[in-house]
Amino acid sequence: MKIATMTRCKNSECKNTFYYDGVQKFCSKRCSGLAFRKYQTKDRDVLARAQKCFTEAKGRCENPNHIGFKTYGRRGIKVKISRESFVRWYIKEANGRVDLTIDRIDNDGHYEFGNIRLITRFENLSKAHKESRGMRENALINMRRANKKREQTVKIGGKVFTSLNSAGTYFGCKAYIKSRIRFHKAKMPDGTPIEVLS
Repeated sequence: MKIATMTRCKNSECKNTFYYDGVQKFCSKRCSGLAFRKYQTKDRDVLARAQKCFTEAKGRCENPNHIGFKTYGRRGIKVKISRESFVRWYIKEANGRVDLTIDRIDNDGHYEFGNIRLITRFENLSKAHKESRGMRENALINMRRANKKREQTVKIGGKVFTSLNSAGTYFGCKAYIKSRIRFHKAKMPDGTPIEVLS
């Protein structure tokens, strides 16, 4: 048995709520007709999809409780388009298709005309995968650079060590030599200088 839930009318100008049965999207035939006449479309699915896309984008950018807020709203990304103009643009660009999602061309840009396009969900997911893979590769490069820095040859009082970690281990703690270089002007407690050779 389906339990009906209260929902808002999909007509953006109407503030009525009604019991949603899984099919009906508008509170009355009048609202339905007004919405379709307003956007000059007879395709209910495209209109509903356009409004859903806009609501999702708005939520990601403005609702702190939204699961995607940390990657959108917290980064300062905003929706700079009105609902009406976005829905008109979506209907025109979609050409009757309901499998399209909104995508930003510049990942750091806002939701605004010139920076948005319609692509399939598969293309959107593959784009996100490529971006995350690029971030992982950059992190790996940075880690390798950091490891190279750790492998610097160190000379302390005539004794040569192959890395900062091995020198630290010799004196009882891996980070010991690093801390002496950073906080004690590269000198040991007895005044012996620490020379980084490479």
